[in-house]
Amino acid sequence: MISQYHLKCHGCSEVFVARLGVEPTRGTRFYLPCPYCGLSIRGSMSGIEFQNHRVDIECEVVSGSAPESPDTRVVTVNPFVPSLYGADSYTPNGAFPTMTLLQALGDDAFMKFESERHAALEASRVLWPKVRMLFQYYLQGNTKMFTRIAQQQFGLTWEPSTSHERTTVAYQAMGTATVVITGTTGATSSNIIGRFSRKHSAAIKRHRDHLLTFRRRGQSSANLERDVFTELNRFIEHHESWEMGLLERFFRPSDKSAFEELVLYRDEFSLVRDLYQQGFELACKCLWPLIAAQNSVKRGNPDDFGEVHPDRVPEKQRPKNLDKFDKTSQCLQDRICGTSSRLGADRKALLKTKPPPENTILGTRQHITTSRQAAFVKR
Repeated sequence: MISQYHLKCHGCSEVFVARLGVEPTRGTRFYLPCPYCGLSIRGSMSGIEFQNHRVDIECEVVSGSAPESPDTRVVTVNPFVPSLYGADSYTPNGAFPTMTLLQALGDDAFMKFESERHAALEASRVLWPKVRMLFQYYLQGNTKMFTRIAQQQFGLTWEPSTSHERTTVAYQAMGTATVVITGTTGATSSNIIGRFSRKHSAAIKRHRDHLLTFRRRGQSSANLERDVFTELNRFIEHHESWEMGLLERFFRPSDKSAFEELVLYRDEFSLVRDLYQQGFELACKCLWPLIAAQNSVKRGNPDDFGEVHPDRVPEKQRPKNLDKFDKTSQCLQDRICGTSSRLGADRKALLKTKPPPENTILGTRQHITTSRQAAFVKR
């Protein structure tokens, strides 16, 4: 939905019309540049239901019935869908949120995108709080409350009596929620997990060292498990800040140019940047099981990295075992795993995205195009 506001810039004092896209939200910060002087005007909106939806803009809101001059400038800003800043009607691409997505994606992809998006929002608001409670009891080792929640909230009909059974229940619940929240279109996680599972199972059967390595490292991974859960919870709590990055998965290659001139006007750059950095660092700490499975299947030992290494990894920095791999930098781990061309480049591009020079005093601008948000979400 588009709401129209007559605003008076607190910098140049000019009055202009702002066409603001509004949707149900738990809390969204946005900004809109004054069309006369370019000053960023910050705002926020909140409210899941229409009757309690609230929009606050940090400037004077002039009466909507005030006469509008033919020379009055108009801006279009939408913090939920990339929009065309200069649109002054519903006609051009980027002027109206629903039509923007429909024109860019086509009927079938649009319906699929909307279906997955609403399912994700519902899961983050309803399902995830139950999963979070279950997982917290799992991490605490509170078996009584874990079993009660599993049975009451998830319909479990039996009692998990072993640590292995409780771990299975906890991670199945987490997996069910996160698959809905991140969507299935264009996702590669099932392929990655499937390949790891096959290699890990084969290595367990064939190589005792592989089993011993996982037992040894598993005993000291409690803190990492807690950190990963904490960061995952942060991602889901701030789901609205990065959800539009999933949009790229629904584009046909020939249609991506439709969004090149559009911008997502959210004032959450610092939040997205921190989520990316912390998520990237934790992901690197979780690489060792995949590396161990690959080493065991290929060379019969989880610590054997072989003699063939990527050329981009300096010879003196090539790991000889998993312990040395843990001590290498995240950037180098990226290169060892052969993912730096995708992960590293996108990470660098995202973190170099900064607010425009005239607005550096705000320090928290999110001026990320859809393609860069998509690079973030791929992590």
